[in-house]
Amino acid sequence: MKSYINSLVDFKTFEFEREVKLSCPEEYIEKQLKRITRANKTTEDVTVLEKGDVAVIGLESSLERYNRPQLTLAVGSGLFDKELEAQLVGKNVGETFTVTVKETAVKVNVISGKRTVFPAPTDEAVKKYAETAEDLEGIETVAQFREHVKQQYFDEQQQKTVFGTLNDMVEYVLTNSDWEFDETELEEMYNNMLADMEQMAQEIYGKTFAELTDDEIAAETSMPTKEALLAELHNQSEWQIASLLFVITNHGMDPAKVDIEQAYELDWAFVQDYVEENITFTVD
Repeated sequence: MKSYINSLVDFKTFEFEREVKLSCPEEYIEKQLKRITRANKTTEDVTVLEKGDVAVIGLESSLERYNRPQLTLAVGSGLFDKELEAQLVGKNVGETFTVTVKETAVKVNVISGKRTVFPAPTDEAVKKYAETAEDLEGIETVAQFREHVKQQYFDEQQQKTVFGTLNDMVEYVLTNSDWEFDETELEEMYNNMLADMEQMAQEIYGKTFAELTDDEIAAETSMPTKEALLAELHNQSEWQIASLLFVITNHGMDPAKVDIEQAYELDWAFVQDYVEENITFTVD
């Protein structure tokens, strides 16, 4: 590579949490248990609304969106109005109250409420369900299923913690080190990324990248405009080359003697191993 490092921060100087306590929320376990009994779920009328209930409400106000004789919504979903839905929790069917939206009074009438009820799972139901699931071999009781769900949750959280720490560590190194980028390598990297954008434009819109509008760019990327996206591609080009220099050096190799294709083949296990060796997970 023609780009090189002026000074490289030691990734081991990055500070991160070394002891992580994991706890599986009871509501997560209950949600997984509902997979077993959902075939036998029932719906019942309720007199007091709770989060998750399906409510029919009436709205009266000078705002068009908030002036409806009947509106059906899932309480707490946030799909209609997060703040209004939050105020529905605990309200009685037949109750009328007033909320303020955009400095405008909105009269709310709770017309009805329904709740989906899942029967309590039994060992028999768990065993039958486990027989059709690939990852539940040997599970025969509710207690075993609960422990399986908890362990699965802990495994996912451990992986999320490790990779989150790894990404933060690499960002710390790349941000605080000093790089000397070769313009030819930067241009090649940028053009490769631009080629990916061209392919996206053709596959999704049947256009060239240059023909895409800012709205189309925003719909497919996190960038609000084409100009912003192009600037980000330049930043990513530098970031990618810096990442390659980092991994080459930590493999004890001279970047000047390694080309980009060889650098891509080098693994990042040294960073992941370091993180995994230095985080202790405990289960609450």
